[in-house]
Amino acid sequence: MALTEPRTTTDLARRTGISNATASAHATALRAAGLITTTRTGRSVHHERTPLGALLPAGGADRGSPPGPWTRRPAHSARPRRRRR
Repeated sequence: MALTEPRTTTDLARRTGISNATASAHATALRAAGLITTTRTGRSVHHERTPLGALLPAGGADRGSPPGPWTRRPAHSARPRRRRR
């Protein structure tokens, strides 16, 4: 998802299907990398891309890039479970 306009943490969480806490943690990592800025307005926290963040292509995973750690894992494990004896 491209952050084309400022969004709240709650809005980002809803749009991506993750919890508010997870969206906040990802925003913290993106902010530490210099890809977004965060401003607080009352009780709302808005996130916006920086010029550096705008240089990155939107939706990399949709364009054939390998999935990042933010993508959801399948409900089943690719590796079979070991049976207990």
